[in-house]
Amino acid sequence: MTTTSLGKWNTLAAELVTMIYEEMVADCCNKADVQSWKWMVLLHICSQWRSAGFSSPKLWDILPSVVPPSIEKVFLNRCLSCPTAPREMWIMTEHEHKQMSKVVADNVQTVHISMWRRPSPDVAWYKTLIAPTTNILPKLKHVVLHAGPFIEPTDPSYHFTGRRTVYYSPPVDVSHIQTLSTRSEEEQLFGVTSLSFTFFPGRNEPFVYYPSIVHDWLGQWTFNEMENLTLTNMGRSGSLSREPLLYERYKVTMPKLTHISFVNCDQRAVERFMRQSVFPALKETLWNGKNYDIRVKDGTFVFQCLS
Repeated sequence: MTTTSLGKWNTLAAELVTMIYEEMVADCCNKADVQSWKWMVLLHICSQWRSAGFSSPKLWDILPSVVPPSIEKVFLNRCLSCPTAPREMWIMTEHEHKQMSKVVADNVQTVHISMWRRPSPDVAWYKTLIAPTTNILPKLKHVVLHAGPFIEPTDPSYHFTGRRTVYYSPPVDVSHIQTLSTRSEEEQLFGVTSLSFTFFPGRNEPFVYYPSIVHDWLGQWTFNEMENLTLTNMGRSGSLSREPLLYERYKVTMPKLTHISFVNCDQRAVERFMRQSVFPALKETLWNGKNYDIRVKDGTFVFQCLS
């Protein structure tokens, strides 16, 4: 970039620069709502762009779990200036075993995680991935799980979903760590009342069975207090997987779940999910925002509009 062209960028009005930032942020989100932070390259264009970015509140409501000190400072200033605004954190797969930014971790109410992942080069698929015990989210209320990478037939990463500990919730007893990790019996999670799953719309996953992925997460007794569940883009899956046969004999009970919302889901996939679930306190089920009666009664799947 020449000095002349840089000068032209410097003369853009702050409002236009902010609009460019917001458009870039929107482009950094895919169809499964998986976020990236490539937009942060704009902070390096010049001091005026950096100042405009730091001054835009919308850019700092959601951050990755690992950020440099300069970004921590901006995030903390936003938290102090607007303490009631909701804050969110993304735990990227490459950051799951790294030290979180304490400033970000201490102030977020929502955490985003990948439902499944491929083994990283430094961690074999059969080994457990453990987050540092200082990665604590004290204000956590909502967990959002997003579709992982497409699974190839020779890829063992599907089994890797049960060997991850991605964060801790207080109280944490160092002598007997209580964690969040699928298929773990040493877990304790306080304050989380809602859970969301977002799959890739229209993507056929022959080697991943969506209901079993959801049940792996729901099956943690840490979610026994959960009241609200949202499933988005859950389509047919697992045509070449053994999971459908294995999970026919396995059911998950959520004693306090009262509301389920299905958004852009396949009806057959929802039936399979409901047949493997027990929700004794369920009061409301929504289908694309409309009231529906969706349940299994005496072995029969009920799917009826109530509007």
